[in-house]
Amino acid sequence: MKKITFIILVLIVGIITSCNSNDDNSGKPVESIIGTWKLTAELTDGIERSLGNCEIEETYIFGTAQVTHETYTSGSTFRGSDDDGGDDDNDDEGDDDSDDSGDDEATDDSSDDTDDNSDDDTGVCSVSNQKIAFWTKSGSVYNLDFSGTVQTMDVIFTDSNNKFYFEKTVVLNGQSRVKRYVFQRQ
Repeated sequence: MKKITFIILVLIVGIITSCNSNDDNSGKPVESIIGTWKLTAELTDGIERSLGNCEIEETYIFGTAQVTHETYTSGSTFRGSDDDGGDDDNDDEGDDDSDDSGDDEATDDSSDDTDDNSDDDTGVCSVSNQKIAFWTKSGSVYNLDFSGTVQTMDVIFTDSNNKFYFEKTVVLNGQSRVKRYVFQRQ
């Protein structure tokens, strides 16, 4: 019985693989960005900060025309004055400066730019924000259109297209800083 189950599983994987390879030969080049990407690093002016357990769950899922951006938070963490465990938008998490709302917020009212995430304690990470957009590309610039609000990301691929990063200039404590967000293919 185990051999039959194994053979059926191998056949199903083979069929799926052959279907996928036929789709890839449609004559259109496959975009490097298509796939699932997780946040692996965040740097401010070249200095990497430690990411919390929920921050490393931040994900971009690029399809052929759509992208989903998900940010996570711990349900057991108390944040600010609200008691629903949600993000109260005054922290320096990956969803704050790399948000996909398209407003490219260039200021951060945080009192410092150190590691101020509090979701790296215990608790289960859950989706705190999920946004869907349509994307277009011009050179290395990707435009993500979230219902009429566009976020622009100049994406640089590294590591044989298995990692990408984009940078954003923000104001922290009255000073202009360059934040780099690094994502790895899953």
